[in-house]
Amino acid sequence: MAPRYDPPRRNGDKDGAGGLIGAISRFWTHSYAPDYLGFAGLLTAYLLINFLVEPFHRLFFINDLRISFPHAEVERVPVWLNFVYALFVPLGVLLFWNAVVARASFHKQHSAVLGLAISLVLASFLTDIVKNTVGRPRPDLVARCKPAAGTAPDALVGIDVCTETAHHTLHDGWRSFPSGHSSFSFAGLGYLAFFLAGQLRVFRDRRDLGRALLCLAPLLGAALIAISRCQDYRHDVYDVCVGSALGFFVAWFAYRRYWPSLSSRDCDEPYPTPGSDLNERDREGWRRVRDEEEGGGAAAGPILGRSAGGLSVAIEKGQFAALDGPSGCGKTSTISFLEKFYGIQRGQILANGTDITDVDLYEYRKHLSLMAHGPTLFQGTLRQEHPPRRETRVYFIASPPDSYNAQIGSKGISLSGGQKRRIAVARAPDPEARTSFCRTGHWQS
Repeated sequence: MAPRYDPPRRNGDKDGAGGLIGAISRFWTHSYAPDYLGFAGLLTAYLLINFLVEPFHRLFFINDLRISFPHAEVERVPVWLNFVYALFVPLGVLLFWNAVVARASFHKQHSAVLGLAISLVLASFLTDIVKNTVGRPRPDLVARCKPAAGTAPDALVGIDVCTETAHHTLHDGWRSFPSGHSSFSFAGLGYLAFFLAGQLRVFRDRRDLGRALLCLAPLLGAALIAISRCQDYRHDVYDVCVGSALGFFVAWFAYRRYWPSLSSRDCDEPYPTPGSDLNERDREGWRRVRDEEEGGGAAAGPILGRSAGGLSVAIEKGQFAALDGPSGCGKTSTISFLEKFYGIQRGQILANGTDITDVDLYEYRKHLSLMAHGPTLFQGTLRQEHPPRRETRVYFIASPPDSYNAQIGSKGISLSGGQKRRIAVARAPDPEARTSFCRTGHWQS
């Protein structure tokens, strides 16, 4: 009797449950689902605390001068206006910058907005937790409380001596530490300052003072909002300073979750999507590049990134240079860095003495030409592959019966490998191009 074959089951696969669990696991690790779940939890907890939890009512003296300031009915920066300054202004700047100035991808736009939202909600949640737990009286507590006549001035009293009937006005008098306006403003405007600093690359060499001042402007606005709380006698300096520090730290925390360090070469680009292969980087600082020239398996990485001395080459104007070496030594990776297809984490690439990371990508590539070893040819005639003014550069052009009007077929099927490469050479040079790259080891003379 022939042996029975049972196909192997995957781990956890039981009546299709493993497939579902695996799909959920992949979605969880390759999306922002954990971030959104955490955001929803923070927002829910904040709303419950804000509307359902009363603060600890610390005992006080009604003759304590520190809490005997007048209660301002009209605030310089009310809650709704603080939302405008700390939420809608940063949000508008982020959307405008990414959509109009940077013309950013959806991933960059999403990372910027999600980081801002988490910064504001986390700061509000932490602030309210501390506010209600500490129960520190505000500077205007006595005016809010309106103590009953005959209350002993030199004895510790509690909320029971208060005659104020407005629930929120009375209980909010024990929510002084830390300042909520201060933490919220620094969480929003501080995040905006970090974002602008990254986009303008102010911590890179030779950055002008104007860019730095532009990044400091949101922090100045947040500081003015915080100071207004002292002017309204809602908080003292201690409350405002701690609230500002809390908001600033949360802004930094939220920013760094999605963006690299401000001193990084890639500070203007967010981290890749969770689960992306680009999240894995070589220990020596090179990004991983999937290419047949690298070889050595997925874990090997370019040899250049692992060498002690790295690569140091100076190519003068008018010179020709060639990179030669075994598969996996980093030839294609080096050319990719020169073309700004990938960013580097260490070292510099200078063109005419200028770091290419500081040069606009479009302007930089206007002066480059690339000749790949697998040139892309489209179905049509030879004339359609490049402008006629370059006819003299294709030396085999007289051999086809129809010369420039010869049909080359899909993907240049009627041409030999050498003819395809000669077409690539002929169409690559350009009057504006100053540097040409040939990414191959198989060019024929």
